[in-house]
Amino acid sequence: MAVLGHLAKVGDLRMSDLSRELRIARPPMSRQLTSLVENRLVERHPDPDDKRATLVSITDAGREALARFDEANTALLGEALAGWSEADLVDLTTGMRRLIADLRRGRPADSPGTAFS
Repeated sequence: MAVLGHLAKVGDLRMSDLSRELRIARPPMSRQLTSLVENRLVERHPDPDDKRATLVSITDAGREALARFDEANTALLGEALAGWSEADLVDLTTGMRRLIADLRRGRPADSPGTAFS
């Protein structure tokens, strides 16, 4: 789903760029793309700017699969959080934003100020 989501967001990419942007090594990315192509969720086609290169793009079936996945995740999350108070949801949002910011900065998990200290 990460590959489909990224392609839906940024458009056609070379496998090497997709691999780099998603931080997935090329061999596993190649296997992932092979599976996605076989399931007609993505397709490969020549790069119009460099005929030696191949671009990967999401198909309509891939967009539909991504939409179904997003809908299922939204429903699951909605059910899980249905009984939470507004204050609990605010705390969750604050904590998730902090976690994402720390992950983006590459902050070590054992640094002071984390919940596991």
